Amino acid sequence: MRTARVRSRKARSAISSARNSRKPSRSSTSRRAPGVNSSASAGTSACSIERMTICGRPRYSSTLPSTRMTSPAAKRPSRIGASSKIVARTRPVLSASSSARYGDPVRVRRRSLRMTANVESTNCPSTRSRTAVRASALMWSVYAERRLAGDILGPGPKCRLQASRVVEIGEIVARSDILGPGPERRLVRLMGKHRYHAPAVGTPTEPLDVRPFRGLRYDPKRHPAFSVVAPPYDVITMADRMRLVARSSRNVVRLILPDVGRAENARRLLDDWREDGTLLPEELACLYRTEETFIGPDGVSRVRTGMIALVGLPHRDGTILPHERTMPNIVEDRLRLLRTTHAQPSPILVTYDDPDNDIDAALRAGSEPTPIIDLTDDHGTHLRMWRVTDPAMQDRIHSVFESRSLLIADGHHRYATALAYRDAFPQDSSANAMMMYLTNGSSPGLVIFPIHRVVSGISAELQERLPALLLEAGFAVTEAGDGVVQLEAVMAAIPHDHGVFGLVRKDLPPLLVHAQPNPDDQTPLSRIDAVMLQERILAPLLDLPADVVATTYRIRYTAYSDDAAAKVDESGDVGFILRAPSVREVEAVARSGAVMPQKSTYFYPKTLDGLVIRTLDGPSAELG
Repeated sequence: MRTARVRSRKARSAISSARNSRKPSRSSTSRRAPGVNSSASAGTSACSIERMTICGRPRYSSTLPSTRMTSPAAKRPSRIGASSKIVARTRPVLSASSSARYGDPVRVRRRSLRMTANVESTNCPSTRSRTAVRASALMWSVYAERRLAGDILGPGPKCRLQASRVVEIGEIVARSDILGPGPERRLVRLMGKHRYHAPAVGTPTEPLDVRPFRGLRYDPKRHPAFSVVAPPYDVITMADRMRLVARSSRNVVRLILPDVGRAENARRLLDDWREDGTLLPEELACLYRTEETFIGPDGVSRVRTGMIALVGLPHRDGTILPHERTMPNIVEDRLRLLRTTHAQPSPILVTYDDPDNDIDAALRAGSEPTPIIDLTDDHGTHLRMWRVTDPAMQDRIHSVFESRSLLIADGHHRYATALAYRDAFPQDSSANAMMMYLTNGSSPGLVIFPIHRVVSGISAELQERLPALLLEAGFAVTEAGDGVVQLEAVMAAIPHDHGVFGLVRKDLPPLLVHAQPNPDDQTPLSRIDAVMLQERILAPLLDLPADVVATTYRIRYTAYSDDAAAKVDESGDVGFILRAPSVREVEAVARSGAVMPQKSTYFYPKTLDGLVIRTLDGPSAELG
């Protein structure tokens, strides 16, 4: 264990020291709070934050002097004063909320809040002064989050302050000399630790309830399926949205991504479409069997089968297992829309375990002969969907699933939204269920692709020193061919209990970065390459807490390694090439009660929205 601690401490300290080796500017040393010892180093005061690393995780200990050591005669400030300064510059923002809304970065005016407390005592800054500044900093942080979550604060002078995002405010707050260790921990909880912890379970803690429902579907005679479906909200760019609306004014994108701050427009559209016959209710409760033929980013053709059904939301952990963290601001944005529309147009993707493929065989036998939807989407995926209306077959499917559990593959924020919405209603209400796309986790048609990272803002000098720093931190670094294709081939041959990733830099051969397995840490989470990269490399490199690395605007994501390499050649940034975890590895993480960082898995293809819509009022609200 001691060896693991030393290795992790060396990894973070080596990379962090390289990042912070530059000398402080004169301007930063001249902006100290009154009372700070001028002999102290820049950015440090009598009550600084000391950052330590234990087992790869940051810990904070305050060096505030004890009040018992302070003389009663020590002068304390009679008034608590604080000054703030707003420094602004314009740059693109890749925030969780802007990506959730349109996917494309928006350009806003970045304002960083710099605060200075007027602390008169050098022996012991008063608790009151620290509390005052802390409250102000948190107020700005919450404001930044809510402002980007969708224009919910209303008009007024404060709304004109578009703080760039919570993480930038968090960086400033965490480095304020007078705050102590508290605010950073609270900001991390605010930003990235809104998670659902499932217990380590072998069997579900309550029966799984899978039922048919009477959905709303587009009238196929007036609105062909291709013209009205859309991918999930979190992968739609502004250009995509404009193209989908131009394809059809009735496209479901107008329900899942209404105009900013206009959730009520989505409700009005939904009501209008039901009244004018655009959306028609099913006459009978149905299960919907699906079949998708697609070519993935690896160029291989596959077939994924599944069904869309209504699934009861559990009241105890263990029946439906998440594996990724969620962001509260995205959940809030989705919850506002759900509370306004009372509709679920987007099924989340979940998996079940059926090695013998019995469920799919039963669905094939019980489905109607003619598909009700037959389309090919913009990515070339051919999708067909059939109804299963036989009550006996529906009861059989319900019984088969009662003893099973589900793993959330895609749609963690929508699932968290459904839970939050459900909590405001009685247990027997229509809010106690959610529309889901269920697919067999044992099928070769279910595939996970990696999500590669391109990190900006790393100087050429630091890029040149990265291999040496990684060696010093205990990694093995070797050259791996002439391009990313050879690099990925080498990575694929390495066992998954060895952490590995590729390092791509402009005009240089790619490097294979390899970590030996740690005998003191054999948890399922430790086997995920994205976790190792985020906690041991990107966190110290970007000087951020590991829990918020995935949210920073400095990282761009892509499922295509050649696209990552092209971005590196174009911008001079640094690329990190990853392997995808297997479905079994993701399930092991979920069953252990842990969660992975955002952007750790890419289940392909994404499920389409608008195939069927479930409303929480009217016929489609019935629970079968």
